Amino acid sequence: MKIFIILYCIALSLDIVCGIVLPFKKGINYGIEETNTTDTKDVAPKCKSNKKVCSENMYDFSDPSAVDNFNIDYCEKNVVQDSNSLKLLISEECGTTLIYPKEIIYGKVEGRIKMAPGSGAVTAIILIGSGQEDEIDFEWVGKDLDNVQSMYFIDGKPVESEPGYHQASDGQSDMSKNYHNYGIELTKNAVNWYIDGNIVRTLKKTSEHEFPSKANKLRFGVWNGSNTSGWAGKMNDFSSEVAGYFEWVKITEYC
Repeated sequence: MKIFIILYCIALSLDIVCGIVLPFKKGINYGIEETNTTDTKDVAPKCKSNKKVCSENMYDFSDPSAVDNFNIDYCEKNVVQDSNSLKLLISEECGTTLIYPKEIIYGKVEGRIKMAPGSGAVTAIILIGSGQEDEIDFEWVGKDLDNVQSMYFIDGKPVESEPGYHQASDGQSDMSKNYHNYGIELTKNAVNWYIDGNIVRTLKKTSEHEFPSKANKLRFGVWNGSNTSGWAGKMNDFSSEVAGYFEWVKITEYC
């Protein structure tokens, strides 16, 4: 029985207790809550999640006042209210970035996003440390309309030589023409990347030194990635409008 208790505690620490059934006997105090039952069969503890929500905020950009909840880092003129969304422009002068002013220690950030197309254009939603230490991101490069890239950094340095590449699951491959819901979730023991509610990548914590636990500030925006050694391509033509679109951003903080 001690072995089962230990396994259950490990599962709790990894946020994976749901669906685990262990041979707990009624009437014995194991220090956890049991399900209510009147028979003498083995019972399992109630399914509890370590992802306790302490706040949840939805910022719908069809409401022009929603943008007031964010600080605009630079080039405010490139943040434009566009009917039911926020249009973020990349001009020859600059792109633009919005910053959520509060720290998010653990939680999930989500956005309904349509990427900016075209060589050199970069669209991003990221969690980053206040001193640009750790970083977790989704980034779209406009020369690749079919994929979004997932990456993470420790103390400003990439841990892996290549990002993860992810496509939409609904068959609508061009991410500049169709909105999708994207999310990044940071918990004590894992990072999860989501597309349309489905986890597309998980990073499990194996050590303190290889886990981006200090990525606690939300930033999202667009920028000219021409000076990234070919990663994003070159942006040479500014005769037509280049923009990424955000319908909403949702921030869920865990306690």
